[in-house]
Amino acid sequence: MGRRYLVALALLSIVACRRAQNQDSSPFTAPEIGFSLPHLPGWLRDPAVKLEDPAKGGLVMRLTREERVPGMPRIDVIIDPVPVKPTFLEDVLSRALRDMADYEQRGDIDIQALDRKPIRVGPRRGFRVTHSYVVASDEDRAMVTQTSALFVLDGRGITVTATGRAELYTPLAEEIDQIVSGMNVALTGPQGTSGLTKPVDLTPRPN
Repeated sequence: MGRRYLVALALLSIVACRRAQNQDSSPFTAPEIGFSLPHLPGWLRDPAVKLEDPAKGGLVMRLTREERVPGMPRIDVIIDPVPVKPTFLEDVLSRALRDMADYEQRGDIDIQALDRKPIRVGPRRGFRVTHSYVVASDEDRAMVTQTSALFVLDGRGITVTATGRAELYTPLAEEIDQIVSGMNVALTGPQGTSGLTKPVDLTPRPN
């Protein structure tokens, strides 16, 4: 088999791989709530996560890394149940902070640092909340980084949270920000029509 033939086969293989990667680059979508996240190389959607009843809320989707390493970052999208009365952003923020404080009070985690900043989610206000903590049951006392983008969509809270061991999270921090900042949210117009907007600006904003 000639050298040129082998080189041609190698080139064809590279092109085929690139085409396959391009075909797999379509966004991760949750049409039931009009939401999607960009598909970056190395990230997979967990097929076991399915939202059975959007009205009841819950875990909409989970993205994980291809590498099966304990503590590798994952990204969860959680939507609140349809409330009796519209939810306010401050309620979503207060609950998120309270839940983490409750975990610490029960001794499940030991919070080392907390940071919160206002952000813009398209036309909406939002918050970015970052916790650094240690899981009490972890004998290695490894630090965990957890960053959440909080906002309100159609009167109910949305939380997009990335969590992972700090030493694994940090090298992927830019990718995680790219995924969160590239999410699309359907906007319902006055006539019931909807469009998609890339809404997230993670730049801190003044209160």
